[in-house]
Amino acid sequence: MPAVPGFLPVQPLLVLLAVLGVGIGYAAWFGRTRAAWGFAWLLWLTAGTLAGTLWIELGFEPAARLGPIIWQLLPWNLLLLAVLPDRPLRSSSTVAVLVLLAIQLLAPIFYLQRVDGPPPLLNEQLLALVPVAARDWLTPIEPVLAVIAAVIAFARWQRSEELTEFGLFVMATMLLVAIMLPGYSAVAVTASALVLLGALVVNAHRMAFMDALTGLPNRRALEGALGALPARYAIAMVDIDHFKSINDRFGHDVGDQVLRMTGARLRAVRGCRAFRYGGEEFCLLFRGRHAAGARAVCEEARQTIADPPMVIRGPQRPKRRPLKRGQSKDNHAGIKVTASLGIAFPRTGDRPSQTIEAADRALYRSKKGGRNKVTAVGKPAS
Repeated sequence: MPAVPGFLPVQPLLVLLAVLGVGIGYAAWFGRTRAAWGFAWLLWLTAGTLAGTLWIELGFEPAARLGPIIWQLLPWNLLLLAVLPDRPLRSSSTVAVLVLLAIQLLAPIFYLQRVDGPPPLLNEQLLALVPVAARDWLTPIEPVLAVIAAVIAFARWQRSEELTEFGLFVMATMLLVAIMLPGYSAVAVTASALVLLGALVVNAHRMAFMDALTGLPNRRALEGALGALPARYAIAMVDIDHFKSINDRFGHDVGDQVLRMTGARLRAVRGCRAFRYGGEEFCLLFRGRHAAGARAVCEEARQTIADPPMVIRGPQRPKRRPLKRGQSKDNHAGIKVTASLGIAFPRTGDRPSQTIEAADRALYRSKKGGRNKVTAVGKPAS
């Protein structure tokens, strides 16, 4: 088993404890249960392993000898955190996690108060039960378990693409480094806390400013962008034609897929920034020199949405595209989707909200004129 890492001075330790407390509260506020558990484990590790100086100053000498026991339990906890399912914060799982961490802190202190000498070598005793042929593969057992935990955390991140899962993967990797290089344990814990907190902040930003269905910036993000427009700009409103008929005929799941694919096609159009405005409506924002070519870009966007027909995933088709591509028997036939667009160039003194209203009127003219059309009002600024 590796040596117990050096202890942090009291002041940096208190700062780290404050960061971990903020992380737990932030994760709980946004309902990221596994991230909250990750911060709780880091808090447990900090209190049990890195707080030796503080324990001694407070007179809890048995607690100051917690380090070796915590160090043995750390990889097991990493493995447990890696496999725990995501559950609501107010659930029996959270209670079980908190009880487990409390027991792992209090039980060793109770034991050390009554027994002199070094703490028991728990993992070495466990290895004695393993067949001799496998013992060499598992010695020392701490980094082996930490590697397994890091691999599982990596697989969860790849499957979910959730940023907090990425933070937990980094945490497992950094603590693996701490197990291998005990002198860097304080750096590993601090880096893990900061990365996990950063993942939570970015995830919260996505929740606030990104549309979950299409992956495009949402209306709140559009309002922020409208407040920082240059003198030359143009705004286009995009509406999927006969979207209600698509929902009525194929169901809302297919309607959601049409929205996702429309968003993906608009995102690929160069020269503008696409936003999800609401319902089946999108907004394209042209800034600066791109405003002059707004009409041509909107024609490209219209054609991109219409061709080729959108192939809808069947209910049995996996969400991720397989490595071997090809037409799946679980796909519906292609659905012909078209969109109508209205572009508005601002007049002198117009506010962005007035330009959006003008683009909406142009969109209505496209709808009234037969749909799958682009209508522009106003002229680009010279």
